[in-house]
Amino acid sequence: MAELQIFKNDEFGEVRTTIIDGKPYFCGSDVAKALGYSDVHKAIKQNCDEEGWVTCRTLTNGGEQDVKFISEGNVHRLIVAASKQSKNKEIQNKAKKYASWIFDEIVPSVRANGYYAIPGIQVPDFRDIPLDALASYQRIQRTVMKDLGKSPKEIATEFKKVSLQFGINLSDNFDQLAFEQESLF
Repeated sequence: MAELQIFKNDEFGEVRTTIIDGKPYFCGSDVAKALGYSDVHKAIKQNCDEEGWVTCRTLTNGGEQDVKFISEGNVHRLIVAASKQSKNKEIQNKAKKYASWIFDEIVPSVRANGYYAIPGIQVPDFRDIPLDALASYQRIQRTVMKDLGKSPKEIATEFKKVSLQFGINLSDNFDQLAFEQESLF
């Protein structure tokens, strides 16, 4: 099942996104609805390049379903089509505003941070956390992963991934020391 991040906007509603091969993909029906398309599936089929969409198993209100996620290029195509095909100025303006939100806020944030940093909300700087607190976190994480049957290598890989995601660059010695002390916990 796809790991999703949901972006919310008062004017456009919610847009589900996921990262596939390091690139952002957007839920096609969410994008089409936000742009005012009345038939979202037809909009995707007529305006999107088929090579630029993937189907992902996604948990929805109706249960787990196959949902089309479209590439950044296909989001552009839907926006251009919405603004060109519509004679309605309101839809044209909405398409412009939506394009600005996607390409001036969401995409740069995902590229820079790996997630959407909501303007005005301060993300804590995890680098200021004392090393003893990080060691405690590592012990808890290791215990949970061991209980789930993960190998020491899988545990170390996951801890490094989380540490890097939050900008915590721990030395290999710190990780090694924690694993050597594993039998104490």
